[in-house]
Amino acid sequence: MAKIIVSVAEIIDTIVANNLMPEQISEIDIQGDTISFQYKTGKIVPAKIEASVNFEEFDKGLMIFGIQTSWLADKLLRIMSLPQSNYIQIDYPNVIFYMQRFFNDKLKGVQIEDIKFQKGEFTITTYNE
Repeated sequence: MAKIIVSVAEIIDTIVANNLMPEQISEIDIQGDTISFQYKTGKIVPAKIEASVNFEEFDKGLMIFGIQTSWLADKLLRIMSLPQSNYIQIDYPNVIFYMQRFFNDKLKGVQIEDIKFQKGEFTITTYNE
């Protein structure tokens, strides 16, 4: 078993450095436990949406984040088709990160037991099968 403590800023830096950040996301700002950003919609109106995400829970290999936006952006995001990937599914108002799938593809043999989040840091507990 291992415990890994990593800050949100370190995770964002790693995602950006490995070209895993969707091109629609920019202007990332981390304030405490909240990650704020701009989402480029690809539409004329609105061209960008201000949003933020907070960590909600870790369950069965999935990290679940809640999305917060303005009232109007909320209405638009509920009807828009949002991009999906092998590791991230947007099921508005949640973003689901398939953490265990990501680890299985990138780091063979690492199983995630639990993830806790507080004070801007993730504590990831792993185990070997």
